[in-house]
Amino acid sequence: MKRHLIYITIFFVQSTYAQVNLVPNPGFELYSVCPNLDGQITNAVPWFQPYLGASSTDYFNSCSLGMIVSIPINFVGYQQPKGGNGYAGFLTWSVSFDSREYLEVELTDSLIIGNEYCVSFYVNLPENFKTASDGVGAYFSQNPVYYSTPFYGVLNFQPQVENLAGNIITDTLNWTLVKGSFIAAGGERYMTIGNFKTDSLTDTLQVNNIGNPVSYLYIDNVSVMQGSCSVGVFENNTDNTNTIVYPNPTTGIVNLKNTHNATIEISDASGRIIIREKNKNTINLTDFENGIYYLKLLMKDGKNHFRKIILSK
Repeated sequence: MKRHLIYITIFFVQSTYAQVNLVPNPGFELYSVCPNLDGQITNAVPWFQPYLGASSTDYFNSCSLGMIVSIPINFVGYQQPKGGNGYAGFLTWSVSFDSREYLEVELTDSLIIGNEYCVSFYVNLPENFKTASDGVGAYFSQNPVYYSTPFYGVLNFQPQVENLAGNIITDTLNWTLVKGSFIAAGGERYMTIGNFKTDSLTDTLQVNNIGNPVSYLYIDNVSVMQGSCSVGVFENNTDNTNTIVYPNPTTGIVNLKNTHNATIEISDASGRIIIREKNKNTINLTDFENGIYYLKLLMKDGKNHFRKIILSK
């Protein structure tokens, strides 16, 4: 009986250890100073950027006033966090030259040689850019990565975990999960995230006729856990409502399911509330211009849930 108890205890300890996220501040919730301008990733302690030439990688938080790096509306688009109150953002491709932004963090512990680790993070394409790309991955190193030349250049490293080539990230509505496992060489303590491929090797797709001819991603909920991605790793989604919004995109009539008698607000891209209803199963947007609108559900328990709606008549 004692022997079985020891086995069970050892298994429990090992399983618990395997579920520890080695990424500090994984959801960009903590900050030294609330961000007020672009390029302030170092405010989301202990995250930093490897490029030393200038501060460029962005940090967004709902604490920020104005519309530059606030949440949900900011200078690159509109998006609620995957969870919590913050996320980061970085450039992954530019039409003119190999221009990149990266973000980096020191893990809470070094990786163990021969052990498998599951790496995951969520990304989202902001609306204010013309181009989507497939280029994003995570590179692990024993020492921090720093560089000053070339100017916002491509880091010449092979990421251990990378988005599949050709899998262009085009979703502006939902967070897209990037996930993969790798075997540690041992001693890796730093993780750098960004696009490590040159322009010629990066697949792109024009998704808008307006905006900047570059590709950019929001990022949230970064995780590094010991073990395989297929076993024992669970997603963290704070928006657990089962609300269904369809069709989306829509030509005007939006059907709602499982709204739980919530108050419904529809806002335009500027944040102006254009519709406010209660206990409705349909919303009529036919009198409004094509574009992106934002559904907010004000629940009776005080929690709010959000959905994007694309109107295309």
